[in-house]
Amino acid sequence: MVDSNDNHKKYARFAAHSLEMATVATDPDSRALQREMAIEWLKLAEAALEPGEDWLVYDLGEPESLPVARAVLVVDDDPQVLDVTAWMLEDLGCEVITAPSAKDALQKLATLPHIEILITDVNMPDMNGYQLADAATQMRDRLKVIMLSGREIDGRGYPFIRKPFLREDLNATMALTTGLC
Repeated sequence: MVDSNDNHKKYARFAAHSLEMATVATDPDSRALQREMAIEWLKLAEAALEPGEDWLVYDLGEPESLPVARAVLVVDDDPQVLDVTAWMLEDLGCEVITAPSAKDALQKLATLPHIEILITDVNMPDMNGYQLADAATQMRDRLKVIMLSGREIDGRGYPFIRKPFLREDLNATMALTTGLC
């Protein structure tokens, strides 16, 4: 005979899995569907409880086994481009940190050790994107870098995206070079 706690636990795990899938889905429709599925599984988990029985807390595994968004530092002196790029990355499931200048970016790299990817505009005042990338990779040799520019024609050895670009361009370049969030 199946205990109600067994069903409750099974449905709660399915809900947790659906929520995990929603965090890594790149398509907004897929994320919405996974969230809806999680809600339905939670309803089933609640229905499986006996009257007066409380929700149980389950160990869903070690934290490192659960998907975690990768941290991306985006640098651009144009606030609109910075905001749109950040929005695109958030839509791809990334944790996004923004900086309006190379100086600010280097400060964030010095204080936020979880940043894995740097996406920077090339043409900025004071320090250009190439100089920033060189300084940043000297600070952190495993840092992945992508260059953005509407004027330049190559990334000088770094992966390069020409502005203006679409989310699909960003997604494809990340998939081929830095890995996705």
